[in-house]
Amino acid sequence: MLSLAIRFIALFLSFISLSVLAQPVLSTGQYVTEGGWGNLTLKQAGKKLHFSIETIGGNAHTCSLEGDIIQQQATLEGGEAGKPCVIRFDSKGSGINVSALDPVSCSGFCGIRAQFEGVYLKEIPACTRKERAKTRQKFAQLYGKKAYAQAAAPLTALLQNCATTLDWIEEGQIRNDLAVTQYHLGQLSDCQKTLAPLQASVGKTGEKLPATEQALQDILPPADFETYLPVAKATWHNVTLCTPVK
Repeated sequence: MLSLAIRFIALFLSFISLSVLAQPVLSTGQYVTEGGWGNLTLKQAGKKLHFSIETIGGNAHTCSLEGDIIQQQATLEGGEAGKPCVIRFDSKGSGINVSALDPVSCSGFCGIRAQFEGVYLKEIPACTRKERAKTRQKFAQLYGKKAYAQAAAPLTALLQNCATTLDWIEEGQIRNDLAVTQYHLGQLSDCQKTLAPLQASVGKTGEKLPATEQALQDILPPADFETYLPVAKATWHNVTLCTPVK
């Protein structure tokens, strides 16, 4: 009986060990959501895996969280409902799915129109904030020299490679920069195609771009309206430029 019990315990411990080993390893690095509304950073801090999350939602509301991950979970104190905020981090393809076991207990880390739960994709090196800034600076230099063909190339590549994780404001800026460059190249059809997504939807609202500032203000919260208005004005202007005169 004793021998049987020892063998059972050994088998059980072996099963537990294999289960632990089978857990996916979370890779350090930078991650970003589709639409660019959330950023996740994972880094090794000694023997601990440290995370930080920064997101932005409607009307400039934000979430800000950080802590240490132990066995794919992080426990943060100071949440709502008198309970700790427990967050899970699960590998999903090359990304990480972030979820709260009890969203209410985590709500104190976010503004009312912001959230942090979702899939965070591994950031493409060419699409990091630093590299995007370099690309846009290169464009500005070439555009300033009226080297329009060379100026269009880096922005075209930026949209092809990074559109999935660009936030709606920066995507609008890039599309307008590319569109006006295509106008100077006489590529009116390409210009219209570049601007089409901006006309089809204003961010996540699902609304088409209206024709006036007042109509735009009616569909956006105040902070979003102020931030997006320059993009909308550029879009209205460039749509007119790229419409062939009949």
